[in-house]
Amino acid sequence: GVPVQREIVLAAALLHDIAKGRADHAAAGARLLARLGCRRIAPVVAQHNDLAGGSGPRPDAAAVVYLADKLVAGDRIVTFEQRFAPAGEKYAGAPEILAAVQRRRRQAEAIRRQIEEITGVKLEDILRGLFQSESAGGNL
Repeated sequence: GVPVQREIVLAAALLHDIAKGRADHAAAGARLLARLGCRRIAPVVAQHNDLAGGSGPRPDAAAVVYLADKLVAGDRIVTFEQRFAPAGEKYAGAPEILAAVQRRRRQAEAIRRQIEEITGVKLEDILRGLFQSESAGGNL
């Protein structure tokens, strides 16, 4: 019952870090994708690092990619604690940056709760099901 276009989410998830290493890589990646004609994916990529205005009452493509970005470190799925603890330690002496890190975690947790309320399934179980399907020959 949530209008999220799977193709947009998948493409944005695969391309969201296309400009990683550049200043404001989310915006830089979105500009690059827009120039390449990927106008539906660019706004999602632009928000993957910092969800503009938070998540609405229902998660959209940007919210799903934002959450996925916060649940992955390198090539592995991680907990919020594993994802955010290093930044909390690194920026403990920088209150403005630490506040932004904490805000991002709260946003990710809110999206997780929305998805769990809508589906009636814990996010961990959704992810487990996706990867069990993949190992059985299914597609993500």
